[in-house]
Amino acid sequence: MFDLGVLSTALEAHGRVARVVIAGVEGSSPREVGAAMLVWEGGQSGTIGGGALEFEAAARARALLAGSPLPHA
Repeated sequence: MFDLGVLSTALEAHGRVARVVIAGVEGSSPREVGAAMLVWEGGQSGTIGGGALEFEAAARARALLAGSPLPHA
């Protein structure tokens, strides 16, 4: 569920923030559709399930926040 208060607090504390959301699932997933986390340069809050999926999603979010283009998957 989207929490505008949490997003506002993160923006005030960290400036630019990316919201990562599981929008769809093919096969199995550690979390349900709609699970989300906020990512900023030095940290994150929430989880989309941990592990490699979360690590890669956070790294890509930080790259976008830094203005770096993403490699094609």
